[in-house]
Order: sequence, then C-alpha cells, then structure tokens
Amino acid sequence: MSGENTNGLTLTVIELAQARQHARELGDTLARARAGLEEIFRQTHGEAIQAHETIKLHVTDLENSVRDLALRAFSQDKTNKQPAPGVGIRVTTSPDYDKAAAFGWAKTHGLALQLDTKAFNDICKSDSTRPDFVTITETPVATIATDLTSLLGEGK
Repeated sequence: MSGENTNGLTLTVIELAQARQHARELGDTLARARAGLEEIFRQTHGEAIQAHETIKLHVTDLENSVRDLALRAFSQDKTNKQPAPGVGIRVTTSPDYDKAAAFGWAKTHGLALQLDTKAFNDICKSDSTRPDFVTITETPVATIATDLTSLLGEGK
C-alpha cells in the first residue's frame, strides 16, 4: 500500500477514534441526566408506581385463574369453546414421533430432508474430508477495533 493511502487511512482511523470518544462522552452525559430525571420521577410518582406494580401482579393472578377455570369448564364439555364472554378455547395439535423413525421415513420418501449446513461446513474445512465438488472462497472483511483510544494519545 502506498504511503499516501496508509496515511489517509491512519488519519481516518484517528478521526473515528475521536468521534467514538465524543459519542461515548455524550452518551455518558445523557445517561447521568436520564438517571437523575428517573430518580425525580420515582420520588414524585412512587405511590402510583407501586400501585401499578401491585395491580399488574393481580392481573396476572386473575388471568391464570381465568385460564384454569376455562380449561376446567372445557374438560367437562368439549363442545364449549367459549366458556365465558371474552374467553375462548383454542385446541392446537402437534405431532409426537420417534426422531429416528421419522428420518427413516423421510429418506424413504425423499421428503422433509434438510442439509445440516453447520456440520457440512465443518466437514469441508479439512482437505481430507472435503468433497470434490466443494471449493473454498476467501473473502476479506475489514474489522475495526472496538477500543481506539490508544490512538488519541495521553489527552484522550
């Protein structure tokens, strides 16, 4: 790389370090201001906050009771899918099967098969296990260190 391009890159990285530091400082200032405002809010509205937390717990308890009572009513009458106003029963289905038997069926029928790409990619990493039809492509990716403060010198 030419000296001019390297110098331009170095200057841009230093500018990035300065911008990150400035963003971090502003973020810290805002966080302190927000914390102060939140404390004032909690002091001013403490009773309402506590009442809200209490009622949320009560709502959760009532929702659980309604679900339990609705399921009990449905267990007594399987046709009653609306045991109370605003309450419904939804019956879901899900298959339960032996995984090995299901995979055997899928191979036999050529259906429901999916390549385990992670395992296959691991196999392809080694020259000795890589199938002939696989090629390896190298793609460069630029990375930037999270902490660039060392570029800012002593003044930070």
